[in-house]
Amino acid sequence: MEIRTIVLILLRRWYVAVPIAVLALWFAAGSGGQPTYSVEASFLLVTNPSTTTEDAAASNPIIETPSAVNSVANVAVVVMQTEARRTAVAEAGFSPSYGFSVARDDPFVNLELTDDDPELAIETAAALTRLFVEEMDTQQTRFGADATALVRAELLEISEPTADYSGVRTSQLTVAVAGLLFAFVAAFAVEGIVYFFSDRRIEFRELHQYEGQAAQFGTGGESAAEFRPDVGPVPIDEPPEQAAIEEGSNRWVRARRDRPAEN
Repeated sequence: MEIRTIVLILLRRWYVAVPIAVLALWFAAGSGGQPTYSVEASFLLVTNPSTTTEDAAASNPIIETPSAVNSVANVAVVVMQTEARRTAVAEAGFSPSYGFSVARDDPFVNLELTDDDPELAIETAAALTRLFVEEMDTQQTRFGADATALVRAELLEISEPTADYSGVRTSQLTVAVAGLLFAFVAAFAVEGIVYFFSDRRIEFRELHQYEGQAAQFGTGGESAAEFRPDVGPVPIDEPPEQAAIEEGSNRWVRARRDRPAEN
């Protein structure tokens, strides 16, 4: 189908396409839900400053590796991101959509979480901060670390909630495109329905017109023709005998007409 034909159909059926398109755009503008808010928190891993490196390694077996401080944080992060811990966080009324990450070579830990409620996101960040600090101490004590040689996580900052509208815009765009496609299809459907019934009306009118002509022709005494709906009245070849009789009559009429009038 040519673009010109499509445009003409849309112009003819604008009263179908335009209301549906406007309604779809209006619905898309009001849909999409709420934006997602993200909050980040940063932690610095530190050791007791009064403890030397040799003494700390002797009192804390976890930090005997080259990346000692980060290894301690990794243990706590693994526990914090288990399914059981996420379930416990959710049951406490906080957001379970969070994740910890430990820097490779630097003594930093990052926390990222998301929620639809910005206030709940802040509260969740504060709650996870307490849980992470406690988990750091618990895991080190579990492995026999001395309390004076514990690696601790110091909170550096908690960012303000940042709104993310990407999901909202994606949902709105999806609704708008679906509505416009529906308006396009509806316009062509109406065009097809109108064309179908108009074509049937034309055929019906022509059939009745031909039937009327046939009835009128048949009652007029014209026996030398028949009616065909496709072409109308068609002469029928007369029998030779009838044609001869009529031809003779015609000659007699002409002879009488041409003969001089008698006085």
